[in-house]
Amino acid sequence: MSFASRAFFIVSVMGMFFLPLDAMARPSKEEKAKRRAAFWGLFSDLYRASGCLGFSPVDYACANKALDDALKHSGVVDEAVGQSRPGFTQTISVTAGLVDAKDASKARQEIKSTLKELMKEFAEASAPVVQPTRDLGKKVYDQYCSSCHGDGRGHPGKLSSKLKSALPAFNRPDRIATQFPFGVFAVMIHGTDDGEMSSLLEVLTVDELWAVAFYISGMPYYEKSEFVDRSTSQKILKHSDTFALSALAMSTDDDLKNMLAGKSYDCGECITELSYLRSEWPWTGATGRLSSEAKAPRDSSEARALVILLVTIVTVSAGFIVVLKRSGRVEK
Repeated sequence: MSFASRAFFIVSVMGMFFLPLDAMARPSKEEKAKRRAAFWGLFSDLYRASGCLGFSPVDYACANKALDDALKHSGVVDEAVGQSRPGFTQTISVTAGLVDAKDASKARQEIKSTLKELMKEFAEASAPVVQPTRDLGKKVYDQYCSSCHGDGRGHPGKLSSKLKSALPAFNRPDRIATQFPFGVFAVMIHGTDDGEMSSLLEVLTVDELWAVAFYISGMPYYEKSEFVDRSTSQKILKHSDTFALSALAMSTDDDLKNMLAGKSYDCGECITELSYLRSEWPWTGATGRLSSEAKAPRDSSEARALVILLVTIVTVSAGFIVVLKRSGRVEK
């Protein structure tokens, strides 16, 4: 190996030290599984806490329990995220303080912001690959969920009386405000920390889980959707990119109302529009991937690190070659 080649090799190795350590260290398979479990646990618990704070009257004890459960997972998630944002553990502590102060409104806003941050950080690999269908959602729900949740509209299931606490109907007005498919999906993936509900990930396929998540989110609107007129559906169809499946999966009803307002819809409570979006659109409209809504920061950080490494190698190597040429060690 020539002197110039050896110099280039040494510089290349030295360039590795310019690469951020967190980007260089790829987690093991076990570590990835641990992080995924922590993410779904954290998201599920915060989603449940938000629901408790949305009940009328507010169930502060339920919210505190869910936030305590969330703290069991936040440390692992903080480690995975690194220094890209303030720690989720810190955020949950702030939210718990708001709950202790009986400030449900601010606590819900804090949780909503945290849930969106979690989706932004981790949701890329969590897209429905197959278009959910209402028929599949109902079939799976009736088989695996109805024994505890009943019909989801207030009629109890055969095992309801054996549960520690009553399960609120999915079509309750005070539950609709915080309910959205990704949240339902997370709870089914993780289950609950008290053991009342086990994870369904080993029982159902991901496609079945998504079908149930969309089916549950549409429950408050199925009867109303029969009255959706053609003009309403045609207006919304013009904005298929805005209301793609990915957006519906990650949006609460309030989010959808804001999206409608952004398209100059003056629809008040927007019941007709929401009925169409929740009970018809996911089953007939264009699909979108969650990855188009949420980019994993690790991908971008690794890309930046690679660029830094290559630029460093090229720059330093060029400098070495210039020095070597001037010293006469290599031919000009």
